[in-house]
Amino acid sequence: MVLTLFQGTQSEESRLVDGGAVSGEVAVDMAVRAWLVVTSRDLSAGAIAARLSLSPDNIDSAGEPIKPGGGSRIESVWKRELSPLDSRHFGTEGLSAAIEALGIELAGEFRSLRDSGATCLLDIVQEVVGEFDSASTGFRLDASAVRWLDAGGFSVSIDQYFYE
Repeated sequence: MVLTLFQGTQSEESRLVDGGAVSGEVAVDMAVRAWLVVTSRDLSAGAIAARLSLSPDNIDSAGEPIKPGGGSRIESVWKRELSPLDSRHFGTEGLSAAIEALGIELAGEFRSLRDSGATCLLDIVQEVVGEFDSASTGFRLDASAVRWLDAGGFSVSIDQYFYE
């Protein structure tokens, strides 16, 4: 699932054109996507999924070729994309709500994996296309989401890409 969020200065005359919000001189198309990622040298992706009781969106197994001629994976990767629960803006409220909705018990399962040598990561990617006002292109995690990530032993990775 690709979630595209529209930001920018909008008025009653605003309209969507080619997937972006348009209002006067400002046209911004912003996408925020996020994944929970667990990597392990000792556990298979299937074993990670079984311990979490949560199906992954993507798995890679240790020993699989990375790409033709590129060697083999040294660790298994379990990956699950977070999705918005409702119409809240994913970058400002929806990401936190999606994390909190997983429940504190699941955070404990992630912590258990981390304590056994796995790495737990919240991977956030933000892409902004067009002219942008830096005040309208961010995202945030509220205190409850940060507590959940801490309880799960997560690190956070943020990649931001700005295109004209």
